[in-house]
Amino acid sequence: MSAMSIPHSRIRRIALGIAAVFPLALLAACGAQTGGTERPDIVLLVLDTMRADSFAYQGEREGLAPFLDRLASEGAVFPEAFSSSSWTAPSTATLMTGVYPDRHGVRQGFLAQVRHAGGVGNAAEVEDIHLARIRSTVPTLAESLAGAGYRTFGIATNINIGPEMGFDRGFDRFRREEEWSAGKVANLLADWKEDLAAASPFFLYLHLNDVHKPYDLRKKWFHADRLEEGRPPEYALYQSEIGYLDHWIEEMWKDLGLGEDTLLVVVSDHGEEFLDHGGMGHHLTLFQEVNRILYLFHGPGLGIRPGVHAEAVSGIDLLPTILSFAGVADVPGARDGVSLVPLLRAEAGLPEDDALERTLSERTLFAHRWGNDLNLYAAIQGGWKRIEGPFGTWLYDLRVDRTERNDLSKQEPDRLRALGEALEAYRARDFTGPSEETDVGIDDELLRKLEELGYVSRQ
Repeated sequence: MSAMSIPHSRIRRIALGIAAVFPLALLAACGAQTGGTERPDIVLLVLDTMRADSFAYQGEREGLAPFLDRLASEGAVFPEAFSSSSWTAPSTATLMTGVYPDRHGVRQGFLAQVRHAGGVGNAAEVEDIHLARIRSTVPTLAESLAGAGYRTFGIATNINIGPEMGFDRGFDRFRREEEWSAGKVANLLADWKEDLAAASPFFLYLHLNDVHKPYDLRKKWFHADRLEEGRPPEYALYQSEIGYLDHWIEEMWKDLGLGEDTLLVVVSDHGEEFLDHGGMGHHLTLFQEVNRILYLFHGPGLGIRPGVHAEAVSGIDLLPTILSFAGVADVPGARDGVSLVPLLRAEAGLPEDDALERTLSERTLFAHRWGNDLNLYAAIQGGWKRIEGPFGTWLYDLRVDRTERNDLSKQEPDRLRALGEALEAYRARDFTGPSEETDVGIDDELLRKLEELGYVSRQ
């Protein structure tokens, strides 16, 4: 698929739109037919820290991920897809629950909560790590699919994705291996191949952490000579990890013998900054390089129409869409997102397609980055994005400024105010409830892992 600019032909009024999403949430879920089969095998790949602009459909021309680019050309992609946070734990919890962090309860991941007046000097000074987990009242994707008869398998290589925060809920078999590469995951999958083949149907979730720092230099895919002007040397290492990861995803695809009737969903939890706005990583920021995510659906045998969709979508829409393909009914109003199946499968112009597109164009999407009492929020509607936090407020027209260089907050006060009102309504939602927490003891080995990932500093 060649790179292309994305038209925004359906831009309407700014509105909160939360209530408007619920009538369509089950539009394709109840009694859904999924093309060649009613209950397809489902594979969900979450590529941690993967920038959306690493792919051809987003403008990348160097062929960093040829296999994923091929799948994108055969499937449906959403260039205007956004995460609910720039943290792994809350954004992945949104993917797994279909709700924003205020509802699922996970606002941070592994972040040390120091239990004494001094700073973190060494592991002995930190008594534990204080974690919020997915609320038990919020059903997860794996739980919903398991309840419908799916065998569920999960492998995660990010330390956040584990039982402490409830990510293992609903899985028949779940493994977390924090320092495994995609190659090691492929070896484990080979051992599971017989069990996957015997399952009818199965749900397989792979959370792959290869492009998260610390980076390894993957020689076959390392091209320092291609480094863009203004990028740090780490960006070439990051891109080499993308090539390595793409290679092993292709190997896993071949080894498992996945067919056209398999629903493959490939997303990222968030992106990564390499001096785009003067910073590095995915810290207190919701700019596009971090907030925009990979969002791909593949399944030719399930009636998924290949194409590039201009509609704005979010991590909240993933669970309703997957449940719809599986023919699993959900509780009305239980999710913040909507099923995208009518858009993915219907011929253009059908009523349900138009109704969904109208809902997508009218609603407002949100993102929230919380850290050490510093709150950063984003609201996105009609191609416009407001970011507000302790250091300022910005407004961008994403239709013409996809990299967010031109702040229009002073030129567009009415639009800025409307998005601000939407954010106020979002923050006023009464979904907080009591938090559910886990205390995890810390030792030198855990502290080392957290430091490597950038989650904890001894400074």
